[in-house]
Amino acid sequence: MAHAQGTRRRAHVDFMVEDRRAAVERLRGKGAGVVGEHSAPGFAWTVLRDPEGNEFCVSERTA
Repeated sequence: MAHAQGTRRRAHVDFMVEDRRAAVERLRGKGAGVVGEHSAPGFAWTVLRDPEGNEFCVSERTA
C-alpha cells in the first residue's frame, strides 16, 4: 500500500475484556479518548484513540 511521504504505518489493535465499560474508563483516565461505540449481535466494542492519535478497540462478548 502506498503511503504519503511523512506518514507512519500504523497497526490497529483490538483488546478483548470481560468488562468493557470499566476498561474504557481506566483508559480514559490515562488519556485515551472515545471515538465511537459499536455493537453487533453477541459482540460490542469501543474505538478509542491514544494521546498520539493511534486508534484501538476494546471489545466484549454480550449475551
